[in-house]
Amino acid sequence: MLMRDQDNSTPAVPLHHRLQFRVLLLVLAMVVLTVGTSNWMLKVLIEKQLDAALERETVRLGEYLAEEFRQALMMRNSAAIEVHIEAAASEPGLAFLEVENRLGAVVARRINNAELHRHFEAVFSDEAKQSALARSRPVPLGWKRTPEARILRMPILSPSRGIAGPDLLGHVLFVHVDPVHRATVEKMRALAFGVVLVACLISVPLTTVLMRRLMRPLRRILRAVTLLASGSELPHLPVKRVDELGLLARSVAETASSLAHARADLMRANATLERDVEARTAELHAANRRLEQEIETKNEFLRTVSHDLNAPLRNIAGMTTMLQRRFGEALPDEVRHRLDRIAANVRLESSMLDDLLELSRIRTRPGEREKVDLGELVRGVVGALEHELAERSIVCDIAAALPVIDVERNLARQVFLNLIDNAAKYMGNRPVRRITVSHVVEGQWLKVSVADTGPGIAESDRRRVFQVFRRGSEAGSSGVPGRGIGLASVKAVVEHWGGEITLESVVGEGSTFTVSIPVGRIVSADLGPASSRTAA
Repeated sequence: MLMRDQDNSTPAVPLHHRLQFRVLLLVLAMVVLTVGTSNWMLKVLIEKQLDAALERETVRLGEYLAEEFRQALMMRNSAAIEVHIEAAASEPGLAFLEVENRLGAVVARRINNAELHRHFEAVFSDEAKQSALARSRPVPLGWKRTPEARILRMPILSPSRGIAGPDLLGHVLFVHVDPVHRATVEKMRALAFGVVLVACLISVPLTTVLMRRLMRPLRRILRAVTLLASGSELPHLPVKRVDELGLLARSVAETASSLAHARADLMRANATLERDVEARTAELHAANRRLEQEIETKNEFLRTVSHDLNAPLRNIAGMTTMLQRRFGEALPDEVRHRLDRIAANVRLESSMLDDLLELSRIRTRPGEREKVDLGELVRGVVGALEHELAERSIVCDIAAALPVIDVERNLARQVFLNLIDNAAKYMGNRPVRRITVSHVVEGQWLKVSVADTGPGIAESDRRRVFQVFRRGSEAGSSGVPGRGIGLASVKAVVEHWGGEITLESVVGEGSTFTVSIPVGRIVSADLGPASSRTAA
């Protein structure tokens, strides 16, 4: 529902009357509960008083009837009993009357209300009559149609007293119904209902008026908060009130002022931040372009240097070969030795230039991606190195079900060929010679490990082994051939895949190279043989 204050031209905002309706219901419930509880307690008190008065009146009537029939029972005069019954029948509220002798037999009976008598005969048997009425006190008849009916069995005693007390002459059994009792209870119930109804009729309009007076400033505050949340101007608030609503209005006004200043500061900061972000973004784009140009220039430089330096090296190698063939026998031994060293250095430099060119190709022209079964690829690499593994008596264990990944096949073969060949070359004379290839998926990474039982790598050498043309400090003394390009190319390939390669090693126990690549490159992780082993 749309609301607008009469003294304010603020745009209307939707408001609801749920709180007012709930308060009205709460007040009604409290009124009904309070008035109803009071009326119920008053009704219970009055009913107890009426019941006590009815019982006293019933006892008084019983004493009167016992006195009337005492002389007739002493004389055993049936005619006198009948006369007294006829006289007693005129008593108001007497429903029926029975006179019993000392043996409990009915000697006379007068019925003014046949329905009550039939109910009495149906409910009160002889045994029940003796047990329920033996105390000579009024007992409710127990019929819902006449809850005010009381039954009493009053003993009739002789005036003379014997050794054990007065002699029992008989009993008078009667039902007393007080019509005033029922009328009074019904009037009281009607009065209680009327009081509740009048209380509700008075409380509803009174509560509605009070709630409207109370909710009017609260609606203004709610409207102000709603408009403040939408960024609109804050309307007039009843801040001059001295009650809790005035305090709330002042708090809202102060909060609105603080938010307005904060919003202005935030807008200025956002404008400045946007300009800074645009400037930084432009700088990053420019830096990225420069970096890409520098990388392209470096790669082009590597290709040019490799090509241009190879040409004079090939000329040097050709002239050295020509001199050796033409003048080999005539040259002194020292000259022939120097020519051999020149040829060997030329071949080494040419190989190093080829390796540099290969590293450049990994990043610039890596090849086509395809689905590569790592299990099949690693078994192929082990098969290609079968002769070298057999010579060194090395056992190669390949874990079951290596996954299928989406990479360049030539680069993947180069990675595991270099890792397995590197492990085999540096195995040395270890008593246990084993290379293990395994994998595990941890979080967002697929980790493929190549572990060996070689001599291990010292901690000071673990970073340099991944650098171009750098080898471990023990590599030269061990006599293992190599130029320090294999692990560098492995690092370049793995980083091209978006991953990393790590090394864990314990000197004297072995080394583990772990290739980590994103799990997004996994095509299937449930292919491959159950197990695979290649032994010397």
